[in-house]
Amino acid sequence: MRIGIDCRTILSENARYKAGVAHYTYYLVKYLLQIDSDNQYVLFFEDDAPPEIRDIAAKRGRVEIVRWRFASYKRFLPYVYSHLLLSSQVGKAKLDVFHSPANVVPLRLLQSRNRPRVVVTIHDLAIYRHPEWFPAGQGFAVKYVVPKTIKFADHIIVPSRTTAADIQEFFAVREKRISIIPHGVEERYFHAAPEAPVPGRPGHPYFLFLGTLEPRKNLPRLIRAYGSLPREITSQYDLILAGSRGWKYEDIFEAAAALKEGVREGVKIVGYYPGENLPSLLQGAVAFLYPSLYEGFGLPVLEALAGGCPVIVSDRGALSEIAPESGVLLVDPESEASIGQAMTKAIRDVASLAKNRAARQEFARKFTWERTAKETLAVYNGTSHK
Repeated sequence: MRIGIDCRTILSENARYKAGVAHYTYYLVKYLLQIDSDNQYVLFFEDDAPPEIRDIAAKRGRVEIVRWRFASYKRFLPYVYSHLLLSSQVGKAKLDVFHSPANVVPLRLLQSRNRPRVVVTIHDLAIYRHPEWFPAGQGFAVKYVVPKTIKFADHIIVPSRTTAADIQEFFAVREKRISIIPHGVEERYFHAAPEAPVPGRPGHPYFLFLGTLEPRKNLPRLIRAYGSLPREITSQYDLILAGSRGWKYEDIFEAAAALKEGVREGVKIVGYYPGENLPSLLQGAVAFLYPSLYEGFGLPVLEALAGGCPVIVSDRGALSEIAPESGVLLVDPESEASIGQAMTKAIRDVASLAKNRAARQEFARKFTWERTAKETLAVYNGTSHK
């Protein structure tokens, strides 16, 4: 079987640290090439393929790494490039299966009579539930491209029951066309990491959030919850918010600036943090905080659990699927009091939370990229469990 994968989201060697879809695509491809010795692969990149992927492909053999032609058209003629030219190139590749890991498939390809079997990964449908959380200019994709992709793709992969339910609700997709395949956790998160620089006040323990700065992450409430803690806590403990700026993030900085003098100094909005140092940053936290209003999966939570870190999460969406077995602390994300109480509990109950470290890691062990690749390969073969 000849399998093509759209790797456009992998823009550089370090892209997997910067964007969720890039991260997913990188590790899916890496492990597919490692576990599957039977099929041929065609990997479509806009940029150079990362060295590790090139090395694995060279050792494995029967892997073609090709560039999407006419990528320069993307800026000036985005529709022509994304839906016409890419469809033509896929057609000429003579594939049996084409997988788009990034929510959409070129429209002309979906309409072709002689197209390969099309698989798409839909990570979440937050924009359909809360369009106000997102920047303008996505109307064409939201109203036309994504619905057409979901309607005509042969099979849909989702990372959680939450996203599966959303697809069925918004687009009336039959359950047998959907496979729930969770993402994996890299092995490095399970092992004690060498110390790395902590972007807080020297010597201060810290709470940690890690993710894109955007409205759904609920960070203004988190900041205000921190500010409501007793002064004995805020004077000793920092709140570190690590992650690249996404969109509509201004109110995050406004919430921090509005804190009282002597408290605001404990809030550190540090931007992008080097990926190679993330295990150390997670393992050193008093608790990892993820009070998001909506998630299609929530990989940073599993990465924190893998390091044994106590975790505080929202009781909404896919995050609530993680909670029952993992021992995380659940909060109402719309209640600053609920978030603050959980933060206080994490400090007061350090001893009992430390005892649950092994259980947290054991739960995270269920989520591996090898599992993700094996279950995805079953989709390609048409043998997946629906």
